[in-house]
Formats: sequence, structure tokens, C-alpha cells
Amino acid sequence: MINDCRRASRAVSLSALVVLSCFSLLGGLACSATRSTGTFGEGGSAPTKADAASSAGGAGEGGGSFLVGSSGDGGGSGGQAGCAQAKAEAKRLPLNIFVAVDQSGSMITDGKWESVKSAFTQFFQDPSAGAIGVALRFWPDPYDFSNPHQPFACNDAADYNCGPSVVAACEKPEVDVGLLSDPVHAQKLIDAFDGHKPDGSTPTSAALDGATKWAAKYVYQHNHTEQAIVLLVTDGEPTTCNTDPAVINSIASKAHSGAGVLTFAVGLVGSNQVTMDAIAQAGGTGQAFMIGNGTAAQDLLSALEQIRANAVACSFAMPSPPDPDDAIDIHQVDVGSTPSGGGDSTKFPQVASAAACKAAGGWYYDKPAKPTTITLCPASCAGVQTDSGARVDIVLGCIKKGPN
Repeated sequence: MINDCRRASRAVSLSALVVLSCFSLLGGLACSATRSTGTFGEGGSAPTKADAASSAGGAGEGGGSFLVGSSGDGGGSGGQAGCAQAKAEAKRLPLNIFVAVDQSGSMITDGKWESVKSAFTQFFQDPSAGAIGVALRFWPDPYDFSNPHQPFACNDAADYNCGPSVVAACEKPEVDVGLLSDPVHAQKLIDAFDGHKPDGSTPTSAALDGATKWAAKYVYQHNHTEQAIVLLVTDGEPTTCNTDPAVINSIASKAHSGAGVLTFAVGLVGSNQVTMDAIAQAGGTGQAFMIGNGTAAQDLLSALEQIRANAVACSFAMPSPPDPDDAIDIHQVDVGSTPSGGGDSTKFPQVASAAACKAAGGWYYDKPAKPTTITLCPASCAGVQTDSGARVDIVLGCIKKGPN
């Protein structure tokens, strides 16, 4: 796949360009960058072998470098000539997952609980997932009517309407976030499954509300420099708390539009595909992963790997200018992709926010006035994901602030 990194870049013709090109790999991206004087769909200059070799990275690792050219070396012209002429690191957003696993009573049937446990155990031990942060919470909490000191848990025992106190309990992970590369943390996640067994109802709204609140807070606490997503695993229709599908969908939608939090929905036997697809669509991930019996453990593991790849591949950190005297012109940015076999590039339209993403796809900033990330809309992300060798091009104009 390193050969892909040697292909000519495609870029929009701007004054002094930054061209960041990323190639889909198994579970991650490799990123490199080149100078370009062409337009989207026209050829540009190819990276060197050194650039290609330095660009290959695993999921969640740094993605290589980009080069800003001046008029003297073919990278720009006019008043911004010499805007920058150095390399700078281009990083993908570190990925963190809040895993919310349904442990209601029905999970004991058809071997579903053991299948979920087996799949997550393998996922937590996968070396290629080591750079991912994972937090884990089971829902609902076991009922405990005898403890007056902790009346609120992630269930409806103390509050049938599942108000803020219940949601706050669902927001708190049993195993706090940590990297899977840490064997102690990975073992804590695995051991947590051993300490649980299916019991209780299905308070989906409270569980999802707590999970998305955790993820949104994580994003803001880290100043949008890290990505947090929600992975909701369940086998049934909501039976308690707020069971209105519109309310549940709005929870995922609010987290997506407000903080860019993606919600991935995994439905086991007993869940309703229409319900699960609606949650996924509201959460910006298109459709749910539906897992049947028979090969449930392997199918779930495959879904987890695909979720990891999707989440990593379609969010990019906003690069900093290589020269501290320069600034990125956020109004002169183009994002597009080139298919693995070459040919014409596709330029994605910019939209105002995640909420503005439509079937035509596009891309958006997390904060339009002062962006820190660039994210592809679900439709555009899906198109890139279906072509494992596709290249995503992010072209940035720069503004010279210092003396020429």
C-alpha cells in the first residue's frame, strides 16, 4: 500500500497550498502530502520515497507530514509567495469509544451474552487496536431497593421516568477510558464482563443519554483534539424510561450535531432493525450493524473492526501551518477524494455542521469560526470506505502574517 503514497496528488488551485492526502488502510489511514499547482482532477507532483515511507501509520497514530510550496518551488504564486516552505506533522484524531452494553434479562437467551463477551475480549486484545481508548459501562445496573444511600442507578428502580440522576449514573463508566495498548486496562475491560450477568429491563433512552453526554464532555474537555464515539449494543426494544423512538433518536442527533459525537448501533437478535437504523442515522453513522445467531461472536467482532475503521477514517485534525508566521485561511479549503484506480477526483461540498449533512454528502468543521477538525458527512465517508484504496485530499490555503 506504500505504492499508493507515491501517486500524484490532486488539488484545488489556490495561492500557497497545503495538500494532505490520506489513504485508507486496514483499520486506519496512511497520510502524506505534496506540493500541487493543478486543480481538482488534474495531476500534481508525487511525494518522494522518504515521504511515502514516513507516512505509513497504524490506526490512531500520527499520519505523516505535508509540504507547503512557494512560488519558487511550484507551490504557489502572487502575494502569498513563500508563505511557508517547511514540513509539519499532520495528525489524525485519537479515537475513544464509550461502549454501552445491554445486560437486560433477555441477553441470557440464545447465547447472546457469551457471544458479546467473546467478541469484545478478542477486540480488547487486538494489538492493531492498541491506540484506541475505551470506556465501558453495562446497563441497566442491577436493582438494589435495599440501599437508601445510593437510590439512583442506571435503571428505573428509584425513578420510573429516568430523570437526570438516572442519566448521570448511566454516564459514569464502570471502567474509565484507557488505551487498549495498556495490558492492565485491557484486562480490566475483560474482567468487567466476568462480574456481570443479564438481568433487568431495557432503559435504552437513559443508557444512550448517559453515553452521549460522556462522549460530548470528553470532546470538549480535550478541546476537540480527540474524537469520542458511542457504541450501543442491545438485543431488544426499549421497555422502560422513555420508550418513544423519536426521543431516543433525538438524543443521538443532539450529540452528533452539538459535539460531532458519532453513535454506532449494534442490534442482536430481539432488537428491531428499523429502531436500530434510526438511532444510527440520527447519530451520523447511516445504519445499524445487525447480528444474528449462529456466528454471532465472529459477526460482532467483524462489526467492531469495521466501526473502528469507519471512525478513524473520516475525521481529520485541522493541520497547523508549518511556519508560525503563517495562518490557515479557513475560507479557502477544499476536501475531496480520488478513487484507488485513479481517474477523476470528487470534490465534496462544505456544509455548515453535522446536522446539515444530506444524502449528497460533504464535510464540515467542528467549530466554523475556529475549526480544530474536519469531518466527512456519512454519505461521503461511506463512499471512501467502500474503496479501500481511495485517497482523501484536504487542500488548505495559507495567509502570510509575517514579513515577506
